[in-house]
Amino acid sequence: MHYAWQHFPLGLGPMGFAADGQYRSAHVHNLFLNIAAEWGLPLALCLLGVFLRSCWIIRQRARRMPESQKPLYACLVLAFVSVMTNVQFAGAQVMPVSALVLVLVIGLALGYKPITAPPQVNTSTSQSLKATLFWAILMLLLCYQVFAGAALYRLSDIPVAECVKDGSRLSYYPRFWVQGRIDCMAEAEPDHWLFQRL
Repeated sequence: MHYAWQHFPLGLGPMGFAADGQYRSAHVHNLFLNIAAEWGLPLALCLLGVFLRSCWIIRQRARRMPESQKPLYACLVLAFVSVMTNVQFAGAQVMPVSALVLVLVIGLALGYKPITAPPQVNTSTSQSLKATLFWAILMLLLCYQVFAGAALYRLSDIPVAECVKDGSRLSYYPRFWVQGRIDCMAEAEPDHWLFQRL
């Protein structure tokens, strides 16, 4: 909270907590304190308000839901409680996979609607063409992501000892992983297609 008050209202900035040079963990192990330190107290309070409102929506929806739908929704609510508890102690919100799980679970818990009537099937040609184009674009993006991810994975195995020496120390703490740093990869293979500017 010291950083939130000292740098009111916008905080230290993204990853500012990790860049302050102190020998400790690289991020606050609490979602709301991390947001307050790096993005500012107003945004942290806004996020807290959204969280409390989400809890109220979940409670109201569970009360109005038919009994047959409650077991499935109870699982979603338990997942919501689990991920929100986890980010209050583990700091998992800064890890990509954990952050994705957090977003998916919150989205499922808040977006779930009980089935009350069979869905209407739209058979119009324009709708099916739009859906096909959307699906094709998503598949192209997925293919590019797999291709670029494999290329980045190969590049991350490039030795980066020389790059580290330029930083005046051989080890980065607390959690500045040297492997996979974009600047080291670009220095090792400056002509790689991933680093070409448009």
